[in-house]
Amino acid sequence: MNALAPIAPKLSKLLPLLGSDKDGEVIATARAIGRTLSAAGLDFHALAEAIERPPVVLTVAARRPQQSRKPSPPRPSPFDSELLRLVAVLRVQQTRLKHGEADFLDSMFVALSSGRQASPKQEQWLRDIDRRLHMAGAA
Repeated sequence: MNALAPIAPKLSKLLPLLGSDKDGEVIATARAIGRTLSAAGLDFHALAEAIERPPVVLTVAARRPQQSRKPSPPRPSPFDSELLRLVAVLRVQQTRLKHGEADFLDSMFVALSSGRQASPKQEQWLRDIDRRLHMAGAA
């Protein structure tokens, strides 16, 4: 970044005053420019260097918009496929489910079908439902 950039607006107002036909105004303006440069940690040498150095021109090319494509959902891993099969089997047994379990199984079916993974807590709940239904069926 150009060191003069923060004070450029102030300098751009002061520099034209150097063209005054009144010597007092020219001297006062030169002193004001000196104070402005000094406050920024610069001097007249830095100002002269900035003037003689050509400005850096940055060209930014606009990127062509990429065609929007929906990423394909991740394929379920074998582990998730096992859970998906378990959910499908448990959903068939609607009449044997406790309150809230049918909704849970429906939401898990949608989630696992779209490639999402079950959290450890969700997986445990699925296994608990399966265990309970198997034990009730064996009794």
